[in-house]
Amino acid sequence: MRRGKMFYLHRKNSLIYLALSLFVVLLSVSSCATAPPVRASEDWFALLPSHSGIYIYLDKDRTATLVESLLKSMDLFNNDIKFILSKTTKIYGAVDFSGDSEPVLSVLTLGSYPSSLIGMRLSMNREWKRIKSTRSYFVSGSNKLEVSLPGNNVIFISQGKINEMLKNYRSPPVFKMPMEVKNDLHSSDFLVYFPLFSEGKALNDNSGRIKTMVNELWLSGNREGEVFKLDGVFGLSSEKQARLFAAVFKLIITAWLRQEKVQDIGKLLKSVAVKPDGKYVRISGFKLPENKINSVLTGIIKKGRNK
Repeated sequence: MRRGKMFYLHRKNSLIYLALSLFVVLLSVSSCATAPPVRASEDWFALLPSHSGIYIYLDKDRTATLVESLLKSMDLFNNDIKFILSKTTKIYGAVDFSGDSEPVLSVLTLGSYPSSLIGMRLSMNREWKRIKSTRSYFVSGSNKLEVSLPGNNVIFISQGKINEMLKNYRSPPVFKMPMEVKNDLHSSDFLVYFPLFSEGKALNDNSGRIKTMVNELWLSGNREGEVFKLDGVFGLSSEKQARLFAAVFKLIITAWLRQEKVQDIGKLLKSVAVKPDGKYVRISGFKLPENKINSVLTGIIKKGRNK
């Protein structure tokens, strides 16, 4: 009888120990999600595919619905991506137009990630296939989206450039960004940056009568309630081109807004200020509803190849 009681107590204690051990493991999985390491915002862009045509930054907490609608419009949103985004604080993206096929979108997200839990979630989902490499990653069977977890606080998502991102993670290249762009990056909810265009980007009023060549461009935005206040900087080839561009900017932007079927264009442009500054033209006071920002970003990505 005593032996039976001792066996019972031993078994009971073993179960308690097992339960406590399991609790500790689960707790460690949840708490291992540390904050992202200290790194300048622009340095995260260096981990994205080199020579991309567009770089995008988003503060997820300030642009959550914008991020979700953007991914849905590109057919890149599912429950697993939704789960990752729920743990995300910052998003850095790049679009590569160098290939002959469709533009390739790559994204780096920062947040408090329990990487073991996310890896387990993907491993148990038949939708995802693990690819063994120097550092393994997952590929979606439906849209070929690639996902890698190089650290507890960083996740890579790409449409085909994950190996390059992992290489950059091991040995980051130098990413050059003008100081003015860095300053806007640090103070904005989102930023879209076009590096130098080697041959310039032609902007016109759709009639072909007005045409200017833009060599560099970045747009930054901050949320103000249900709208985003946008500021933009256009880099031209000369001061003369900058003055011409400033003079005709509202004609160009009006043609574009009509193409996007935006309502109340006159009211929208009333508060917009256009100021030439050497070879640059600075635009401020431009406000767009959140749903229009999504169409703008989607349009930029889809039409970017025409640059």
